[in-house]
Amino acid sequence: MDTRIQEYILAIAEEGTVSAAAERLHISQSALSQSLAREEKEFGIPFFARRERKLIPTDAGRIYLKYASDMVSLRRNTYSRIEDLHRQPDKTVIIGICTQAWLYLGKRIEEAVHKEYPEVRLFFHRTDSLDIPELLHSGSVSLGILAGGSHLNGLKHIRLYEEKLYMSIPAGYVNGALTEEQLYHIPFALPASYTLLYRMIPQRIRERLDECPHLYTARNTEEQLRLLNLGYAATILPEHCLTETGTALSSPLQPAVQYNICLAADSRTLQNRTASELYYLIREVTR
Repeated sequence: MDTRIQEYILAIAEEGTVSAAAERLHISQSALSQSLAREEKEFGIPFFARRERKLIPTDAGRIYLKYASDMVSLRRNTYSRIEDLHRQPDKTVIIGICTQAWLYLGKRIEEAVHKEYPEVRLFFHRTDSLDIPELLHSGSVSLGILAGGSHLNGLKHIRLYEEKLYMSIPAGYVNGALTEEQLYHIPFALPASYTLLYRMIPQRIRERLDECPHLYTARNTEEQLRLLNLGYAATILPEHCLTETGTALSSPLQPAVQYNICLAADSRTLQNRTASELYYLIREVTR
């Protein structure tokens, strides 16, 4: 996360001159002037005006400085939190979790861990099921909760629960019985093609969805739910997300599409006592 240019321009604003800012930053005045010129050229507008030998931010400069300050603060906070993780590695657990499992299990797991292991610092990394195995192998996350499949090879895993895929349609679009045919004639929120959920939707449905009057690409299950509950679009959802669908009408796909949600870990990670204890705690929470 490189915020060097933003830090340079913030220093110019604080010092009032390029020479004073360069001295503070321990770089040459010409290098600092060139950095400012490149940034102003990219935006096509000057950030400073000269008044009585001082550089005063223009209106555009004030806008830039506000967001530059936010970016620098974000970088510092991010690195600070990462350093905290390194200082207490044995008491920190990061769980990679797919969106549908987060909606169903997130709060339950947080409450159970806080109750049984209050000293543990628990973080969730919400991402797609296809990304989690690599995060586990690399050690970027300690545990994974994801839709199972061949991508779990090489990982220790247990089945937490099984679920099916359901078609869900805003009530305002339904006239009579709920049928699959209705999906192809109303706006539809389709999971992004890089997600596992997209791959689970039968090809016959994906091909016919080209007939939809409006086809949205949803980044994750939460976005699908939001479009559905706002009444904008139908979608296909995991069974355990149906409690979040408000007034929408839902019905399982026929023939059924079902899969397991699994808890997975790399065998090396389970050598960490805290991660190992949470592995078995989560299994008990979901029984």
